[in-house]
Amino acid sequence: MTKEPCDRSGDCSHPVCPTCPTYFVALVCGLALFAGCPRAAHEDWLAQAQTLCQGQQWDAAVPLLKRHLLERHPDVHANAAAHFHLGRCYLNGTPFHPGAAEGELQTALRLFRENGKHSPIEGYSDDYFELRCHLELAKVYLRLLMHAARLGAGPASMHGIFRQAQQAADNAKRLAPDSDDVRELQDLLDSIATPPAGPPATTRPRIPHAA
Repeated sequence: MTKEPCDRSGDCSHPVCPTCPTYFVALVCGLALFAGCPRAAHEDWLAQAQTLCQGQQWDAAVPLLKRHLLERHPDVHANAAAHFHLGRCYLNGTPFHPGAAEGELQTALRLFRENGKHSPIEGYSDDYFELRCHLELAKVYLRLLMHAARLGAGPASMHGIFRQAQQAADNAKRLAPDSDDVRELQDLLDSIATPPAGPPATTRPRIPHAA
């Protein structure tokens, strides 16, 4: 059974009358409010994930960052920040995902450059964000190097990973040659390239950490 359309042009108070101006205005407003909801949710997911990362709760932050990115947030700043944090989660979480960590950090760098090299993270200067991306990439390669050594990888593979770590360190050095983190990273790489005489070290080398 179909309902007859309302024949009242301007004074209809029927709550679901599709031909009345009141219904049309309510529908438009409702759609506008609905369209505004995803952005608020996106911002909330990213903010929650950043808080979790600050507390080093890497595994808990991953689903929030993925959800943020899967919804295709239009803000390039927010996307670059999400990729950066997701790369750190794959680096520091359990298990270690070297390929994913490298890819996310490189994507963060690419978006950063495409957006005029503006930092996407509050409290990070433009140069510092770029520096952090290179330092985090170096950490990825250092952890991968240790992992490969434990698995008995051949010299060619080890040398290739070492060159990637050195390249990331060189990129960081160009941005902040006097940074303590950069110096510590280079000292570690130098010690790997020219190990001291004597029995091999049994302790895991400390990877430089930047807050």
